[in-house]
Amino acid sequence: MNPLTVPDLLAVRAAEDPDAVAWIAAGAETLSFGDWLARAQHTASGLATRGVRRGERVALVFDGVDWPQYAIAFCGVHLAGAVAIPLAAGKPDGALFDVLTIGRAVAVVHGSSSPPPVRRPERVRWVADAGALSADACAVAGELPAPPGPDDLAQILFTSGTTARPKGVAASHANLTAGFVARPAQRPFAHSRHALHAFPIGTNAGQTMLLNALLARPAVVSLARFDAEQWCDVAQRLRVGSLFLVPAMAIELLRSGAPARADLSAVRLIGCTGAALPGAVAAELAAAVPSATLVNSYTSTEAAPAQTTMVYDPDRPGAVGRPTRPGDIMIRADDGGPAEPGQTGTVWLRSPVAPRHYADDPDASAAVFAGDWVRMGDVGYLDADGYLHLVDRESDVIVTGAHKVSSLRVEDALHAHPNVVAAAVVPVAHPVMGSLVGAVIVTRTPLDHGQLRQFLGGRLARYEIPAHIAETPTLPRNDGGKVRKRDLAGLLRPAAPSPAAATTSTPTEEHLATIWRAVLRTEAGDDFFALGGDSLRATQIAAAVGDHWGITAGVDDIFARPSIRALAAWIDERSGTVRPRGRETAAGARAPVTALQRVWLAEREADPPRSVVPIHVAIRIDEPIDLALFEDCLARLAERHEALHTPAGPATSTERRRTGGPTEALHAAAEFVIAAVAPPVRALTIDEADDRRLFVLSVDHLGCDGWSMGILLRELGLLYSAARTAPGTDPLPPVASTAAAAARWAEDRWPDHRPFWDKILASPVADPGPLPGQDVKPGSFDGASHVFTVPAGPWRKVAAAGRTTLMRVTLTAWASALREQTGSPELAFMTPLTGRARPEWEQVVGCLIQQPVVRVPLGDDPGPEALLARVHDLMAAATEHQFYPLHEYTGRVPHPAYFFYEPWARPAHIPGLASHQVALPPELGLRWPLPSGQATLGPPRLRLVERAGDVLEAQIVYNRNAVDAVAVRALAHRFLSALP
Repeated sequence: MNPLTVPDLLAVRAAEDPDAVAWIAAGAETLSFGDWLARAQHTASGLATRGVRRGERVALVFDGVDWPQYAIAFCGVHLAGAVAIPLAAGKPDGALFDVLTIGRAVAVVHGSSSPPPVRRPERVRWVADAGALSADACAVAGELPAPPGPDDLAQILFTSGTTARPKGVAASHANLTAGFVARPAQRPFAHSRHALHAFPIGTNAGQTMLLNALLARPAVVSLARFDAEQWCDVAQRLRVGSLFLVPAMAIELLRSGAPARADLSAVRLIGCTGAALPGAVAAELAAAVPSATLVNSYTSTEAAPAQTTMVYDPDRPGAVGRPTRPGDIMIRADDGGPAEPGQTGTVWLRSPVAPRHYADDPDASAAVFAGDWVRMGDVGYLDADGYLHLVDRESDVIVTGAHKVSSLRVEDALHAHPNVVAAAVVPVAHPVMGSLVGAVIVTRTPLDHGQLRQFLGGRLARYEIPAHIAETPTLPRNDGGKVRKRDLAGLLRPAAPSPAAATTSTPTEEHLATIWRAVLRTEAGDDFFALGGDSLRATQIAAAVGDHWGITAGVDDIFARPSIRALAAWIDERSGTVRPRGRETAAGARAPVTALQRVWLAEREADPPRSVVPIHVAIRIDEPIDLALFEDCLARLAERHEALHTPAGPATSTERRRTGGPTEALHAAAEFVIAAVAPPVRALTIDEADDRRLFVLSVDHLGCDGWSMGILLRELGLLYSAARTAPGTDPLPPVASTAAAAARWAEDRWPDHRPFWDKILASPVADPGPLPGQDVKPGSFDGASHVFTVPAGPWRKVAAAGRTTLMRVTLTAWASALREQTGSPELAFMTPLTGRARPEWEQVVGCLIQQPVVRVPLGDDPGPEALLARVHDLMAAATEHQFYPLHEYTGRVPHPAYFFYEPWARPAHIPGLASHQVALPPELGLRWPLPSGQATLGPPRLRLVERAGDVLEAQIVYNRNAVDAVAVRALAHRFLSALP
């Protein structure tokens, strides 16, 4: 078998059937083999034109939404004779700088959805967008070097670098294409027309799928990131025959219940890779998709293409397979010799071709690569039949959800406690997170575990704090004095889930367990943080506590007592008897108007009037749709949600247009959004081509907020998919609550919260100072925006050190920037919160936003740390009292500073359709007259959105009639440099 290169595989497929679909990015684009080759050649020419020489290294930084672009760029680098360094977009800038340095990249190509690196090493000569690079090449063709040979270096794939410096694993073309035949008699996975995955770019699993696209029969379908509902919807719609997962995805898939709601009967193969699939999960997955054969693959970034594969066998649920060739697995015992069957030792695999190595690091390579053998970093054993079973990692890194935790770091923090004598940290299995952090400690005297966690909170990130803690008189150690961690598992094994009554000892604990299950949606354990608790969940638990016991409970109260027992004890101290409060809301009762809605209604009646911009989104749909059916589904949504009704009932309007292209469509979309609102729900569909259209959804803000828009798009996708595939069925569960119920609940809290706001706003709020050159009497507001990206990594470190949130850190920086630029002695920030204080409101459509005021004194010029502590306390207090009659207090805050913060958000899309969000200007609709002769001193607004890649998308929106762009850019620069 002659060794091949990656370009060889692409050339053969493009010659065989250039129009065959190679890749489909759900919600983005479709790529044929012919286009793949042509665009890769353009990319190669662009690289050559920009001076990339044979053997030089080019970093490829792409987000998962741009998989086809990445595939083109990857092959283009090879056609240029260069070496690809695949990197997922979203790495913190420091981490990206490190891998570019270690990898010795001379250039960076990034995707259209991926921001370029802010910092780059001197060796990097240029950075270019993939599309621009290809377009440049069409105009100026570069001379390409000779094509690469099988033994030439093809890629450098970086390890995670969790506990040490990241290592670049180098692979030749022959290594990547090992076992491949250019024209096989039957291509792999011949049972499938489509193969679906959601692996990140820059991972070994992702690279395997790229090579499968070049060799195998099915078109590869990629999701930007794993979402169980979207995953099953795509699999059903395309009748996918092969699914590929990692264990964490399999766990989330089963936990979601999505397979039971989808038709997955076309699936014939489920491949799992990345780690050993737990036996219980494998059994459940096999039962959930009975038409499929479940295959687990065991390999690593260093070992590929060496691997084992295991068809799920209930008699051997823990096995990961046997070698493809006899003798290609070796277990080395502690003495260095071969282990006997059943004896544990270090796992080695033998590569069928020249193995990989660590690029430019011979010392590290020597520890892992020995001839054809690769050390896997695992401890395991072979059973009597030659099947491999894994026991543990050689290292002690614990993977919990999306995080990797160093056990040494946690042990160091534990040892810092004066009462801890010795500590060992090990993983504890969890059905959702994969693993949680567990700690076994030896103490001088018995230690309260809640207090210990609070102590660790000042030293560790929240996900690093042990979820399970056990005390023991001594730690088991080997002859060398090292702790035998595998002997600790029994001490930390969590109890099997059972009803609350069987695991609680008081009525308060029993009712808290019920609240825990409703909010956190799990039966396992009672540790709030271990079960994925966050600020929203803490708000919901606090609200439920207040409802049932009639006491005031806040987010910080939950954070300080993250277990059922600790919180129950605190409740019992404050309330000796159960005192339910609040009132039931009858179905069909009058829908009250929220405090914020009253403010907006008053603004509509003011002189001059000011309208509130509707909540809106523009989605490009890249496939044909049944427009009449689509519009019918939209009408069903308006009927479903009472907040979208008019006095006469549900009302929607739909328009259809055709334009000459994307630019004209965007102009039409913007005009549509700012047009006068008639019914609450308005939709515009603009045909840009036969199979592509722009869909614009605009909903009156009085009946919708940003959270609600996500619900509407998801339900629209589900309704449309059901209407096409199963007419007459309803895929949506009954609405659990209403916006009216939420408004009544909030209004019930007004009496309790009024005293707080009477005190906070008793004295007049000082007017903010103007920005340099600001016209304080502009006569009208005409919105403009300055958009930029903020690396979030450094800010997160500040948040962790200050035991606060990223939102509060950025608000502090914004306050500091405004103070420096305006000289304001104090600022009153308006900071919208979701208002979804009960779990059942998470699926409610309506405007549930609460808008507390955070009044920050600045005249004493506090230092960065003091200002952060001040903002943290003020924001916490305002959040605890967020349900109040805002309309009664707006006159006391005449010139607020608006600060909007949205936790991590993916670009919007419509599930089940090839669709993606199209950005409209942030200042859209922000144009109105201002009172003549009156000063308008409100500073520009800042909106921050967490995006993939650990970055914040920042938008400063300002009045172009009052402030010039230079002053706004200076304000943005001050914000970026105001890191506390």
